[in-house]
Amino acid sequence: MIRNLLIFSFLCLFSFALQAQISENLYAYYTFDDCTANDNIGLANGVPLNPINCVCGLKGQAVKFDGTQVIQLGDDNSGLNNTIASDEFTLVISLLSSKSNSAMTVFSIVEDCDSYGFELVYNPAASRFTLNIRSQTEQRIINFDSDPNACWQQIAINRLFNRVECVVNGVLKHTEKWTLNPNFKSLGFPKLGGGGCAGITTARFKGLIDEVKVYNRILSVPNSQLVTTNVVNELDDHFQVIFTGQSYGVEFITNCTPNVNWTPTNGVSDPKANVVDLSPTTTTKYSVSNSYEGCTQVDTILIKVLDESSINCEKLLLPNSFTPNGDGLNDDYGISTTYAIDGECRFEIFNKYGGLIFATSEPTGRWDGKIGGEFAPPGVYLYKVRYGCSGSKYSTAGSVNLIR
Repeated sequence: MIRNLLIFSFLCLFSFALQAQISENLYAYYTFDDCTANDNIGLANGVPLNPINCVCGLKGQAVKFDGTQVIQLGDDNSGLNNTIASDEFTLVISLLSSKSNSAMTVFSIVEDCDSYGFELVYNPAASRFTLNIRSQTEQRIINFDSDPNACWQQIAINRLFNRVECVVNGVLKHTEKWTLNPNFKSLGFPKLGGGGCAGITTARFKGLIDEVKVYNRILSVPNSQLVTTNVVNELDDHFQVIFTGQSYGVEFITNCTPNVNWTPTNGVSDPKANVVDLSPTTTTKYSVSNSYEGCTQVDTILIKVLDESSINCEKLLLPNSFTPNGDGLNDDYGISTTYAIDGECRFEIFNKYGGLIFATSEPTGRWDGKIGGEFAPPGVYLYKVRYGCSGSKYSTAGSVNLIR
């Protein structure tokens, strides 16, 4: 059985990096893990309108909002309202709601429909967020897309003077700019689940809210992307090659009790489990769905099955070019036919002068197009691979064109 240890290690390192980002300039943090709305790091404790109903969340526990619950965050002495309406801040909220629901107020810091401040509205049915901002000079209505393929929506609202950025699940969705720095300081308290115009132009929120963070300095876009990409409700791998008779272990990552279904079920060790061994006899694309709190999310993995006797050990395949420009396509470089390697491996890349610039002993290791953390110049680079296959040792060499 093959286990995806490399990806698991990456996720652990990613989680560590994420935790490191939480504390810097963090003014208030609500985890709801103790089934209260207390601020975990400061004095801006929340006050719920009704007793809190906590359920399994994105991480630990979350608050379940039923359309009547509203939680006021902080009071006159906490300074939270001044922080969230200041010239520089970042607000992070994670939420889940049934995609049958229409427009609902997630967050509000306005006294009423005519006062200064802003509101975050979510319309799951339309896969859209709306940020209503009322300043002393105008009202701005900012619409941006949710992540239509995900149940959990992790949002970051960044404000730095005359610029507002909206990030959802690690993707920058919208940037809004003003000619002058708008003043939308509010006399109201920040509220989750309602407040402001809720009940007038929108409904109060129905669904789950978790992991609410307020930073008193703006997070950069990369850091905003980092804190809104908790891995949840998805597979830890999406493609793998195995030989006939082998199996591959894969996990559907979820914080909550899984309610999963695998299709097809052939070759699945347990079609109702989130951690399974896949043992198809032919190349198969598996689909797994998970339903929770009225929302269903689907992910897929392709398992390619090869006959080991058909492997040509002398023909290791590597692309002849790649484009590390950050667009998510062909951004790194490595061995394509890693399944042929079953022994030692040494993959090296050299510049045109013969200087070693990248090396790995992992068949799945890939070069990101950087040298010492800096972008490598475009041009031709050389590679060399020494590897084991079917009990014998082989080597190959060639060139790759780095295109920017």
